[in-house]
Amino acid sequence: MKNLFLSIAIAGLGWTPAAWPETTDDDSIRIGTAPTLPIITSIRLEGTVVVVLARVPPGINKVTLESCRRLAGEAWTPKAVSRLNATGGEISFRLVRSPDLEVLRVRGDAREALPGFFYQGPSSFAGQPVGGAGLMGGAPDATATGAGGGVVTFNNGAAPTSPGGSAPARTVSESDIWEIKGDTLYFFNQYRGLQVIDISRPDAPVIRGTLPLSAAGEQMYLLDDTHVVLLARDGCNWGVGAESQIVVVDIKDGKPTLTASLPVQGIVKESRLVGGALYVASDVYREVVSTNTATRGQWELGTKISSFDLRQPDQPAVRSSEWVAGNGSVVVATDRFLFVAVLQTDDTTSSLVRIYDISAPDGLVAGLATVRPWGQVKDKFKMNLDGDTLTIVSDQWAGTQTTYVETFSLRDPRTPTKLGTLNLVQGESLFATRFDSNRLYAVTFRRIDPLWVVDLSDPSQPRVAGELQVPGWSTYIHPLGDRLVTIGRETTAGSRTTVSLFDVQNAAHPALISRVSLGEGYSSSEADLD
Repeated sequence: MKNLFLSIAIAGLGWTPAAWPETTDDDSIRIGTAPTLPIITSIRLEGTVVVVLARVPPGINKVTLESCRRLAGEAWTPKAVSRLNATGGEISFRLVRSPDLEVLRVRGDAREALPGFFYQGPSSFAGQPVGGAGLMGGAPDATATGAGGGVVTFNNGAAPTSPGGSAPARTVSESDIWEIKGDTLYFFNQYRGLQVIDISRPDAPVIRGTLPLSAAGEQMYLLDDTHVVLLARDGCNWGVGAESQIVVVDIKDGKPTLTASLPVQGIVKESRLVGGALYVASDVYREVVSTNTATRGQWELGTKISSFDLRQPDQPAVRSSEWVAGNGSVVVATDRFLFVAVLQTDDTTSSLVRIYDISAPDGLVAGLATVRPWGQVKDKFKMNLDGDTLTIVSDQWAGTQTTYVETFSLRDPRTPTKLGTLNLVQGESLFATRFDSNRLYAVTFRRIDPLWVVDLSDPSQPRVAGELQVPGWSTYIHPLGDRLVTIGRETTAGSRTTVSLFDVQNAAHPALISRVSLGEGYSSSEADLD
């Protein structure tokens, strides 16, 4: 194997394109009128991702992108590989920004020790096509996407969606136990497994097929017209050996069959499907590693973040695994970031929010930073990302209960900066919250139910725009334009599950339109909690 060329670029903090050739001892190199060497043509930032473009002449089979922190100061480290089968063309590499990308170079190889077909197939980790379309907006490069080649493999597959970014947003989905698509109802029944039901005649539904599962679970995703993903566990083991499963089901003519499965350590707490990547947060016990004999054999509870590439449903692949010490995990995902809030074992008065880059379409996870709000983050409705502004609602007990609204800038997600803080209320417990555009709706409770309307239009100065006092409290808020529907409890005549409708067209003067309380003196509903 002989190196054809080394092209070095000093990336620096500004990521400005700069490149020059470094010749090697290969006597086959000829620098003439026709381009014979691969060269870095540009380096740019897209959010937290470094995008490197290189032009490759015909005759080169493999291009390796390498990096180091300083020239002649340390060894070069391979970061990404592209194979073109000697076709030539323009290729791109995308990597998570990090200090070790200060100096970059590309290396071309005319041949490899193994034949090209060795790198293709189920274990190829093949990336996206190398064409120019979608990257620069131009027409596809036919020479770069020909048969047998034209795929790029790299450690982070795509740029995140960001102001000025060119990558399209990926759909973020939350799981459910049922889903309707067309005339078919998919129902994950804990007692009967997966049921596929034909509802083309709503008054006479027909069960087309059932996949029995000796498992418990409440999470299901539809990947496409023929594949369903279930998150399940046996329901018997809750200890250190607890294990769950990702089950991929193939649907043909309404008949479900098991096509693939992957183990998930621990008990699944929450999950998100972002594009074709699945992220799972599970409660896991692990043994504490210690040289102190007095603490050996002890176990700690934490949250394990596992990611899976489901773009080829019949061949799901494990991508990343991250450990977060603590419990009470709360997970929020966008197409760019995954936020995981946990309570630390040594400090249960406030949560620690870890931020991960999940912009890679193959599910690769990269840790970015941590944010510590004043209090505890109790559920997924307490965190929201709007552009580059992260807003967190938390409450803390320090002699008295206090609710805080805090804003952080993620313009550089590796170094989040505090923007503003609002001390919303003291002496009351925080219940339902919901973000809607530049507003935050929050409900706290002591003896009456204040509905707070918080204006977030200026992230550096969140402020209370309006307040309404009504009996009881709400546990769930659903925005409907200038209306809010809430579910909660009413306490004037017993304690009953209550559904309320509010008018919030005027943020300064929210109003209760109507309220329905269920039952006579007492009632309850799963909707109060879930």
